[in-house]
Formats: sequence, structure tokens, C-alpha cells
Amino acid sequence: AGSEGRDPVEDFGVVFGELEAYSPELAAKVALVIVNKTDLPGSTANLDRLRKAVKSPVLPLSAAEGTGCPELVARLARELEERGLWSVRRSVSDEAQPFDPLT
Repeated sequence: AGSEGRDPVEDFGVVFGELEAYSPELAAKVALVIVNKTDLPGSTANLDRLRKAVKSPVLPLSAAEGTGCPELVARLARELEERGLWSVRRSVSDEAQPFDPLT
């Protein structure tokens, strides 16, 4: 992680290379790259570099601040729903309730 003095782009390359070696079929599947700790200094530059280096969508978040988490849940729900793997079923009475993907 960039917060530990490592290069996130290089780390991604290593992990993805290991995934390709293990299973080229798995590595070829649709992926989302989730970047945590975007609240830390230097994270914007690393995020920009990673976005340029990878083909997959890159989603920033900060678990510490809670930023990006709702966007991540919405994106995952949309991706799953588009593939017919999950469906959001809400009744009219549910409209006043916040969306919870775990219910």
C-alpha cells in the first residue's frame, strides 16, 4: 500500500500477475479495483496512477471516513444485477427505508 511506502501500481501488477499464473480464466473476468485509505496524504496521486495503469474500473474509498462506501455498494449491486446474479426487489412501502443490500 502507498501508505506503507510501497507502490500501489507495482503491487497491483504483482497480485494480478499471480492471479493470471493461477488461473488465466479467472484473471480474464470482469473486475473492480477498490482503493482504500484515500483519506491519506499522497493518495490522489497514487489513485490517478493506478487508474492509468489498469484496465478495470478503480473505485476510491476511505473506510476510516466512510467515503466511497455507498458508491461501492451501489456499483456492486448494479454489476450483479446487470449479470442477473442479484436483484433489488423493493415494494412501495420500502421507499422510505434506506437501501440495505444485506436484507
